[in-house]
Amino acid sequence: MSLSKITKKGQITLPAKLRKKLNTNEVHIKMVDDAIIITPAKKLGGIFKKYAKKDIPIDTLLKKEKEAFADAITEKHTH
Repeated sequence: MSLSKITKKGQITLPAKLRKKLNTNEVHIKMVDDAIIITPAKKLGGIFKKYAKKDIPIDTLLKKEKEAFADAITEKHTH
């Protein structure tokens, strides 16, 4: 366990060892009972970037992409 101070602005510094393990510079923070949980925020890139929205699971985005592709194929072959 690491000890970090909270600045007057509410900022904390994550130790370098932990930052490297997270492998990102963005995190999700949530409170569970009396604990603060910090998890890495994965960035969506490429074709999914336009769908990137906060708090939408990747499974949901993949499902929407699959549906949009199916709709496009259906539309192309029915006209």
